[in-house]
Amino acid sequence: MNSAKSTFLILFLLINALSCDSSSDEINNSTTDDYNLLVVDDLGKVYEIGNNTGDIEQTGTINKQIDGTFLGLGTITSTEDKIYAIEYFYDPGPVNNLLIFDKQTGTTEIIRLEIPENLIGDENAIAGLTTYGSKLIAILTEDLYLNNNIKNIVSIDLETYQIEDLGITFYENGITSMEYTNDKVYISTINEGFLEINLNTSFVNNLQFSDTIINGGKLAVIDNNRIALMQFDHNNNITNDFKPVELDITNQTFTDKSNNNLFGYATPSGTSIYKNDEYINLFSSADLEIYYGILKCNFETNTIDMVTINSTTINRNMVIIGTVD
Repeated sequence: MNSAKSTFLILFLLINALSCDSSSDEINNSTTDDYNLLVVDDLGKVYEIGNNTGDIEQTGTINKQIDGTFLGLGTITSTEDKIYAIEYFYDPGPVNNLLIFDKQTGTTEIIRLEIPENLIGDENAIAGLTTYGSKLIAILTEDLYLNNNIKNIVSIDLETYQIEDLGITFYENGITSMEYTNDKVYISTINEGFLEINLNTSFVNNLQFSDTIINGGKLAVIDNNRIALMQFDHNNNITNDFKPVELDITNQTFTDKSNNNLFGYATPSGTSIYKNDEYINLFSSADLEIYYGILKCNFETNTIDMVTINSTTINRNMVIIGTVD
């Protein structure tokens, strides 16, 4: 693989590790935890982080075929028993391995996915992954290194591991995260809108929210009508600042939940979680001298709490995939 492709691949997997900003809300580190966040980094390390103490412990490793490969954070998802991720490398052509990590045994199964002949492109890559009942839903791009190329919505059978073309395509770039709810897939992007894909009708709709361009990542389903998202501070730019927002996908309305606070981040890629009325994210702040922390935005009380993670050396390219009670 030449140097140009290497550069594009790193950008695709990490989407830029950006610096930090500030918030004026008070940092609150309690002494006991209600639950642990389940987190995976782009090297495949699995961690648990106390939601109130910020205590962090590595609990496993997702093994890969090639040790040096990075995992795209948008391709990491989980069920009650498993963590799923995509390992992408060249051998000599593009390879998409489905990594299946068993939460109970800590073992990893590696499945090399076969792309259907009608979807094969020059640089096939799975750019997004989410759970869909007993299957996975994935975004399969036909050429990783070209803008405006065809992206196909496919399913992955978790018994046979066969990829099925669902006959749904779109062209938007800059994919950051995807979520499934109520027979629809929602996809966030950088600068190219917020997509709603109806799996029953195959209709793709770039939703419009008044005059606000939805430009961010870290999707989390609140219910069938609402989704939480971390929005870039400026509509048309990738900035170092995020703010939490609530999207009413039925009425296509947008509510800023930031209390005029902005939060730094390491990467916009991957999903997050909504639990106990709180939208949970990971953040950074140079002004508050927080190398990495937990951001808890209560959408019902409109309050924000922050917890410092007790490490200044961990890899900050992480995604929250669930909780451990």
